[in-house]
Amino acid sequence: MTATVGDDDRGSCRAAVLLASLAVLRLLLPYTPDRFFDVDPASVPGPFPALGPGGSMLLDAVILVVAGSALTRLMRRGPGVDPVLVVLGLLPLPVVLWHARHDVLQAWRGFDWFAAAALGVALAHLVRVPASRRAVVAILLGGIAAMGVRGGWQVVVEHADTVAYFDAHRDEVLASRGWTTDSAAALAFERRLRQPEATGWIGFSNVFSGLAAAGALLLLGTLAAWRVRRRGSVEAGGPVVVGLVGVGLLMLVGLNGSKGAIVACGLAVPIGVLAVGPWSDADPRRLGRLALAAGGIALLAIAVRGLLPEDTLGDRSLLFRWHYAQGATSIVAEHPVVGVGPDGFQDAYLRHKPPRSPENVASAHGMAIDWLASLGVTGLAWLALAVVIVVRRQDEASSRTVSEPSFGRLGVVGGAAAIACVVLVVQAIVEAPGEGGAIAVRLAAVSIGALVGVACVGLLEDLDGRMLRRVAMASAAIVLAQGQIEMLVWQPGSVAMCWALLAVAGDAVPGRASVGRLAGPVILGAGVIAAVLGMGELKEARRTETALAPLFGAGDRPGGASPADRRAIAAGIAGLWTDDRWWDDRVVRGAIDLFMTAGSDEDVRKALVLAERWCGRRPGPASWSTRASVLRAAADRGLAEPELALESLEVAIAFDPTEPRHRLERAGLLVELGRFDEARAAIDSAVRLDAARSLDPLTRLGERDRSRLEGLEASIAQEPRP
Repeated sequence: MTATVGDDDRGSCRAAVLLASLAVLRLLLPYTPDRFFDVDPASVPGPFPALGPGGSMLLDAVILVVAGSALTRLMRRGPGVDPVLVVLGLLPLPVVLWHARHDVLQAWRGFDWFAAAALGVALAHLVRVPASRRAVVAILLGGIAAMGVRGGWQVVVEHADTVAYFDAHRDEVLASRGWTTDSAAALAFERRLRQPEATGWIGFSNVFSGLAAAGALLLLGTLAAWRVRRRGSVEAGGPVVVGLVGVGLLMLVGLNGSKGAIVACGLAVPIGVLAVGPWSDADPRRLGRLALAAGGIALLAIAVRGLLPEDTLGDRSLLFRWHYAQGATSIVAEHPVVGVGPDGFQDAYLRHKPPRSPENVASAHGMAIDWLASLGVTGLAWLALAVVIVVRRQDEASSRTVSEPSFGRLGVVGGAAAIACVVLVVQAIVEAPGEGGAIAVRLAAVSIGALVGVACVGLLEDLDGRMLRRVAMASAAIVLAQGQIEMLVWQPGSVAMCWALLAVAGDAVPGRASVGRLAGPVILGAGVIAAVLGMGELKEARRTETALAPLFGAGDRPGGASPADRRAIAAGIAGLWTDDRWWDDRVVRGAIDLFMTAGSDEDVRKALVLAERWCGRRPGPASWSTRASVLRAAADRGLAEPELALESLEVAIAFDPTEPRHRLERAGLLVELGRFDEARAAIDSAVRLDAARSLDPLTRLGERDRSRLEGLEASIAQEPRP
């Protein structure tokens, strides 16, 4: 007998559709920690076309409010909530709030992660209603298809334009980075530039590839399951659309050449085959254990690669992951309780990374080690949450047949329409005026995404909750496998989608434990905090944008920005800051650069005041190295003693001990002070550290640095040894 849909089930469907739509919205919007500065502050044409921390936290607030409300409703009117999932999801929240106290970037990434985990917990409960699971899968697949359209455009059109610009300005581009045309660094850069990559709105090809692979297997698995279980007709063309988009996403994975995504896909394909073949009636938890095994294999591969010689099979990717893991392990040992915060990994890694690691990364490129290093021991809770979701016992209520396809279809169409409207509105607000091409790509992406979502609804109507959960397990395996070697659950655009994919492959056990009554209010409270912080940051960002407005486009004017313009804008930016506004390195350094390029002695003094305040408010490698360079310039003008620059540089070296340029700068100061023996040792150290970066030529000393090194060696050689 076919069950009917009650009010509780309809409420779950509505909440599930809304949460899935929010996950897709996150996927289709670009994000940046700072919308105003890049290299030269006076060359910025205007705000970057992306959401900053404030806008991102407001979106987090909406996700948290919906997730908290859904869990509260389940406790009051539904079967209750799973106490294990709720506790695991909430455990890292106090640490997130601790790091978010006075640092916007810590708050931004922390709330991104927590909101995504809360979304996953809520969806795992809501998809117990089969209609909800079908609607969520359709919406997620529509979103990944839209992302694929953007990626295809990048490969076919944008990459060709980028290469054409580089070919026309090759010497200029290479010179701006200090490279000669035939240097190893220049050749490596050019090789990477000429490789077409699809990144969507995420900005990272490996993360794009992971989600594209997960979406492709879910699309093709849905199509295969429909063929096996079909009991009626579907709209003409629906299966063709689903199949073509699935194949297209796999082609983009191949074009990106993401080895991690390709291997993860290879591990997940057998799970998908078992789901629609021999194990089509098996307990979904059996497939869940295989998905966990895929994640374990990825972790094991990193450890094994670290024990092999560096030149094994020409691989660098896994070797670099081993470096990240080594540095992260030292970070965990130093900060085991609360970690270094969601945005603190990069500065900590500079102090703890192996000398052979050429990269200064902001993430350990793995969910397990990232959460441990960033959140301390509480980070294990989210790792356990990901494990428990996919192996949770299937509730019998989830396997019942529910006959209400019209609601699923209308829900998906409504969700797609809402996403399209919001994305286009945000695009018009955030992105630069006149970007007609970008808007056209978005229109095409959202339209095709909606078409794929509606086509999936027709195929999913014949699949019950248990079958769909089995089909989704292959996508969960990709998240769990590639999530150990890439930033899938770190990037603000992808983290919510990853938790949503885990949720549709998982389940939650109903319960009436007292902790369930607290879950909804706590998550709602976190949403209020995120909203307050987000609105405050948007207000401050607006003030900064107003102060910078006279500079926008100055680089295109004849002669560029005048010294008076630079001086006035730098003073305006500095006047905006309060004691807790020193979180954005690029804005602070941008104001200092503006003062320095304005040129007068008084400007240098003002830059030095800012650098000293920066070191006091946010001590780290960026602030202390900048202070050293300002003091060096001040010493050249007779405004400061060279010893002060040397002292600052020593502190910067303590924060970043493997940077050869710091040792080269130190050697130059020591030569000026007549301390030639120490200068010789500093040069030797710079040469040794530079040679250790042979794994990545792009990170080695450039031609200008080498010329300076040779000049210092010549100066020292003229001095007799004592």
